[in-house]
Amino acid sequence: AGGAMTANLLADCPDVFRAGAIMAGVPAKCARDLVTAYSCMGSDQRKTPEQWADLVRRSAPDHTGSWPTVAIFHGTADTTVAPVNADELRDQWTAVHGVSQEPSRTEQLPAGTTLTAYHDSAGVPVVEQYVIDGMPHAQPVDPGTEAGNCGATGQYYADTICAAYYAANCWGML
Repeated sequence: AGGAMTANLLADCPDVFRAGAIMAGVPAKCARDLVTAYSCMGSDQRKTPEQWADLVRRSAPDHTGSWPTVAIFHGTADTTVAPVNADELRDQWTAVHGVSQEPSRTEQLPAGTTLTAYHDSAGVPVVEQYVIDGMPHAQPVDPGTEAGNCGATGQYYADTICAAYYAANCWGML
């Protein structure tokens, strides 16, 4: 439930968080209870980007500043939270930011990862989606001591890419 909580916190508290990384999560405000949580996790909710964005905007109706930058990480072999949720999160947050649904750039990263970035009018990435081919429901890590490495593998920690490294890069911290 950490990915869902991250999405909800970013929606509820945009004045507190400048950025967030959502790992194998569902769109903000998708679930209202346990039953809807399972529905969100398992299937396409068939909402438009604007419908998803409206859920975020209603969470912080008095917010007038910028919205948090979002990095989304999801594996294609996730059977706990369906991979379609990564696309729904992308749709939600690109619409919240008012940026095009067309990617600003796409690139291939290590471990079968595809990065798709969406930039604002100043050319700054506001949403980045990382799709990791073959990764199950897990936190992406890349053990090692070189730049771009992090973490240790284990249950729910997959040896793919270092999500923390790429999120920090997305947020301009590297």
